Amino acid sequence: MAISTTVTPSPPSWGEAKSKPVTSGCFAKSSRTELEVERLLGARAEQPEPEPTKPEEEEPTSQEDLFTPPADLSPDDQKYFDKLNAMTVHELRAFARKVEGLSIQGREISRANKSQLLEELMKLRVGK
Repeated sequence: MAISTTVTPSPPSWGEAKSKPVTSGCFAKSSRTELEVERLLGARAEQPEPEPTKPEEEEPTSQEDLFTPPADLSPDDQKYFDKLNAMTVHELRAFARKVEGLSIQGREISRANKSQLLEELMKLRVGK
């Protein structure tokens, strides 16, 4: 009866590698040598960085795009507008979802920018 044996190759000893694997710092041990890591990082550094993409929600930059309330607002309505204007777009959307009777709902609120939300909320408040 013949007995079969399986031979598992052992990993190369550290003396066979060109240098020690990277183990310093707070990173996990790497199977790559310091030389390989430097080569990879050097290759990445030579690549141009991608240009930053435009944020999804851009605030209107020109004055004509900004919502301006009517000049004849009562002091209470002006305070209401000032509080709304101090909110971020995210806060305005959350507030708009709680307001009943608003002419925009659901995804329209999600896609609306700050100027549109201010306009809709003030339209409901003032009626103009």
